[in-house]
Amino acid sequence: FFIDKYSNLLRRRTRELSAEALELLRRHHWPGNVRELENAIEYAVNLAPGSVITPADLPPYLRGEKANGTNGYSTAETAAALSAGAYDEVPAGATLEQMLANYESQILNHCLDAYGTSAEAKAQIAQRLGISLATLYRRLAKHKDTPAS
Repeated sequence: FFIDKYSNLLRRRTRELSAEALELLRRHHWPGNVRELENAIEYAVNLAPGSVITPADLPPYLRGEKANGTNGYSTAETAAALSAGAYDEVPAGATLEQMLANYESQILNHCLDAYGTSAEAKAQIAQRLGISLATLYRRLAKHKDTPAS
């Protein structure tokens, strides 16, 4: 379904998975559930040069590679760097939604500082965070007028 969806949306001719790519997808734990799978397929459809998605077209984390950006920080390292002071900066009486928005803004700002603001850097950030590029742009726009405290 997702291959067809993104092949049509992105005007690509990708139509199937190789047996090796399918095996990598089957072995993954999928903590992000269907959304993570959808993002992985969108990524692969974008990269696949032909009609078959191979392991090389899948996101690096599915191939067992550490997908570090130019700064060398993993997602866990980024989260650890942010979590040390994340709760100290939340205003008293903030709702859970406000706290989450604040934390998300901090994460996005940290990633922009680490990777940069170019289109290529934003593609790396989206991949690092396990979201589509469109989702990254929506979230950046959402936080544009509400920077992290």
